[in-house]
Amino acid sequence: MTKRRRILYADKIIQNAIHLFCLLMFLQLRGYYSLPSNPILLYSTTSDIRVSNTSRISKVNTVVNSLEQGAAVDFLHRKQLICWSDQTAELIQCMNYNDTHIGEKVTIVSDGLITPTGIAIDWYTEKIYWADGETNRIEVIGIEQKHRKVLFWSEVDLARAIAVVPDKGAGMNGDPTTRRIIVKEDIYWPNGITVDYDTDVIYWVDAKLCFIDAVDFNGGKRKRIVKSGLACPLGLLHSISNYNKPLNRISKAIHTWDMTTHGPVKDLLKQANVVPVDVKVYSGSRQQMPDGDYPCRKNNGMCSHLSQSMLVVAQRATISKISLDSSDFTPYTLPLKDLKRAVTVDFDPVTEYIYWADNLAKTISKARLDGSEQSVVIHSNGVPDSIAIDPLARNIYWTDPNIDTINVARLDGSSEKILIHSDLYDPRAIALHPKAGWMFWSDWNEKRPKIERSNLDGSNRVVLISEKLAWPNGIALDVLYNKLCVTWTVRIERNYRVLKYFIYLDSLCSETTCSERQQVVEQMANMMGVKAFRIGEPLGWNRCADTNGGCSHLCFNRPEDYTCGCPLGKLQHDGREGIPYRRAVGVESVRGHQRRLFSSVLQPARGLHLWMSLG
Repeated sequence: MTKRRRILYADKIIQNAIHLFCLLMFLQLRGYYSLPSNPILLYSTTSDIRVSNTSRISKVNTVVNSLEQGAAVDFLHRKQLICWSDQTAELIQCMNYNDTHIGEKVTIVSDGLITPTGIAIDWYTEKIYWADGETNRIEVIGIEQKHRKVLFWSEVDLARAIAVVPDKGAGMNGDPTTRRIIVKEDIYWPNGITVDYDTDVIYWVDAKLCFIDAVDFNGGKRKRIVKSGLACPLGLLHSISNYNKPLNRISKAIHTWDMTTHGPVKDLLKQANVVPVDVKVYSGSRQQMPDGDYPCRKNNGMCSHLSQSMLVVAQRATISKISLDSSDFTPYTLPLKDLKRAVTVDFDPVTEYIYWADNLAKTISKARLDGSEQSVVIHSNGVPDSIAIDPLARNIYWTDPNIDTINVARLDGSSEKILIHSDLYDPRAIALHPKAGWMFWSDWNEKRPKIERSNLDGSNRVVLISEKLAWPNGIALDVLYNKLCVTWTVRIERNYRVLKYFIYLDSLCSETTCSERQQVVEQMANMMGVKAFRIGEPLGWNRCADTNGGCSHLCFNRPEDYTCGCPLGKLQHDGREGIPYRRAVGVESVRGHQRRLFSSVLQPARGLHLWMSLG
């Protein structure tokens, strides 16, 4: 039986053969928290999300409709947010809710999910944690849909419920050294879990052995809370085979257990043809904030991100991302549209957008890491090939092997400028060192291949390597040790990137030349370009990082200073503000295609009455 079928099999058992206890218990209703006398229940069913006041338990309000297969539910009370997972739609969504208003659904996670079985919200730092029973991962993301991270991926199988304890930091940092098994005996199918935050006790229900137990946070002081009165699934296998039996033969309910009187189990809410799946007491007293200071309270504890290492791979008609935080390296295809031939990709760590060049569409585009907010940034007159981003100066560079140029523009596509156009015959890969002020590129000239370096504004051009080269195609920088890495002997190795101590390549090589290579992922078709990066890594600083260096258009950091550049003009005497002009352009035929030539003649831009050279 496949894992997916095992999960669906388990869900049918839980939803159709058990009095769905969901660990509401009387623990959450009376006597253990300062709850209102008539608490509000928030619960999910297979098709919707509902709320009900226990004083009028038969009066139920449906607040979310049209779920494909509702699963877990939780809330962030001080933000008036309700969040839930949908296993079939493979989504985690939230919406604003109060007694008088129901907001629009907002998708928090839509990619990399298969069977999100449990969710839990950290109300201190406003993060959503979830367990996925198919990918076998525990992950976390900010409620604002940023800074996603895989916390655990090993020794996780059929993950179900999840709970967090913000004031203890329990289960929240993903540090493998803090992970502990606290219960491993007399346990078979742990399904629901809840926490008594006052006494530091964990409660869980075992859907196979039909009991509710409690332990402290270290796994000690185990105690049997409920040992009878649950609908023990003694005939579960038979129930599955008779799944289409009349619903009146199956009990679907939310129950309570009074811990002060030690039971018995009582029906609290039972509705015909409704399968409750998860339940919470919707109250701010379940999410109390501390009076004093606590970690992450100010400026997110000075943490800008949840550190996450990733690969993004351009594959012509698709772009995929791979998390390097887990060992399975599962690629996820981004839901992008109209990709014709994406050949290179880069990442802007400031906005967390990916950028890619499509040399068939002749465009450079961008999108978020989940594929949303896709847009074209630059419509090129040539054929953009390799791209590189300077996140400090907010510039993007690209090579054009069709018209043999190296170009630059602002990351929003404005202020486009040609930096280098002479003595280039097939510029290919490009890499930047923004803090040092350098730019590196390869020239795939079959007669005189070379690797060159210049300042970021194209000045001080130097040939680094011009001998014993053949098709220098991919280059990467190790800025930690100031080393330049180049591929040139194997033509099919198009590109690669350095991330800390590892080099990631996007093609194949022989065993004799790659004896120390570790395979990350296989059978990825049409790999063209790859980018390795770590979300949350410090950017550093250069002279263009602050207010664009005072430049009106382009700012270029250089080894000893910085300079400003204009897309159309000379510079005024202060060296910062550009005056528009237009270059005269000629055309010649080079290697069978048209190549533009740029003269030094300045011509006024259309619509402007004044132009000058202050050279």
